[in-house]
Amino acid sequence: MSHQYIVFELGSKFFAIDISRVIEIIKMQEIFKVPNTHPCIKGLINLRGKVFTLLDIKSKLDLTSRTSPEEDLKIILVNINQNYFGIIADSVDEIVGVNSSKIQTVPDTDPFANREYLENMFNTDDNSIYLLNLGVLINSLKEKNSLK
Repeated sequence: MSHQYIVFELGSKFFAIDISRVIEIIKMQEIFKVPNTHPCIKGLINLRGKVFTLLDIKSKLDLTSRTSPEEDLKIILVNINQNYFGIIADSVDEIVGVNSSKIQTVPDTDPFANREYLENMFNTDDNSIYLLNLGVLINSLKEKNSLK
């Protein structure tokens, strides 16, 4: 069985999320800062009357920031259990269909340190692509009273 994923780049690593969670991909928007929040919460954006919490999860995943100009960044709007978030990505690369047989667990020898936020991974000809577990990532922020 094949699933479709949105592949995006954070730092120098590639990640994917199930396309069924994606609402829309937009250009960077004006961000309304919220004081006293977790460093990966950049603030709020308002898109057509709907408010999204904007996350820069590179810091949560201990990834280095790319030096892309801010206007080149993308926001992936997602719905996680009726909670709406925007994820800042350095780039959004493609939509890929991946056969379930190609998805594997992240090996212990893989250098990526934050396995708790990963579901699995798959490989393409060019890259290893990590499947993000957005539910776990969002819950970790909620536990630290950063999100409501």
